[in-house]
Amino acid sequence: MSRPRTVALLVALAASSVALPAFAKSDAFKLGVGLGGVIGGNFLDKPSDKTLVMPNGQSVQGSDFYPGFAGMTAGGGLMIDARFISLLGVELDVFRTSDKGSGDLTLHSGPSSVKVHMTLGQSAWHVPVLVKLAIPAPIVSPVVFVGPEFVFPGSPTFKADPALAQEIKASADQYTMIAFGAGVEIKLPLPAIDLRIPVQLRGGYNPGVSSKLADRITTDSSFQLKTIKSEWKFQAVATLGAELYF
Repeated sequence: MSRPRTVALLVALAASSVALPAFAKSDAFKLGVGLGGVIGGNFLDKPSDKTLVMPNGQSVQGSDFYPGFAGMTAGGGLMIDARFISLLGVELDVFRTSDKGSGDLTLHSGPSSVKVHMTLGQSAWHVPVLVKLAIPAPIVSPVVFVGPEFVFPGSPTFKADPALAQEIKASADQYTMIAFGAGVEIKLPLPAIDLRIPVQLRGGYNPGVSSKLADRITTDSSFQLKTIKSEWKFQAVATLGAELYF
C-alpha cells in the first residue's frame, strides 16, 4: 500500500471510530474537529558506537563519517478529538511537515582539512494517536497526553557545501515515535458554539534509531560514505490550533 493511501486509511478508520458515538446524542461524548499548526525542532545525535567493519574483517572507528544533525520542523493539518465525560480523550492529528536538519563535518586530507556543512531531511506525514487526560475547567483546562506517532517520510534529500566528490544520498523508511506532552485547552466564551484553542508542547522519541554508526550509514568497499539515514530520533514542537466541538 502506498504512503498516501496508508494515511488516508488511518484517517478514515479514526474518523469512523470516533464519529459513531456521536449518533447516540450523549452529553458524555463530544467530537472536536479543527486545524492546527506545528513548529519546532528535530534531532539526530551522534552514535555512541562508531565501529565500522572492513571487508577483511578489521574494525575501524568511523568518527569522521557522522556529525549529528539538528534542524527545524514546521507544518500543519487536521486535528480530531474524541472527548468522553469531559475528562478522557483520544486525539488523532494528520500533519504535513518539513523535517530537516544540518551538521558540520571536518574532513582531513594530509596536513589540510575542510569543513563541510551537510543538510538532510524530507517532507513527511505525521499521524499521532494520543490518549489524553483533561482537567475540566470553565475556561482553561490543563491536558496531558501520550501515544504513538506514525511518520511517513517523503523522498529525502542530502546536500553538502562545499560539494563532495562522491555522491551521497539520504534515505528514510516509515517509523514510529513515542509522542508525549502537556498543554492547555482554552474554551472561548461564545454563546452559540463550543470553540476551543488547544496549545501544546510535545516531545517525541524514535526508539528505532540505532546507537551504532554502522546502522545509520552505508559505505562502499573503499569506505566512502554513500547513504545517510534521515529518520529523526528526537522531536520537540509546539502546536496551536482551533477545534469546534459537537
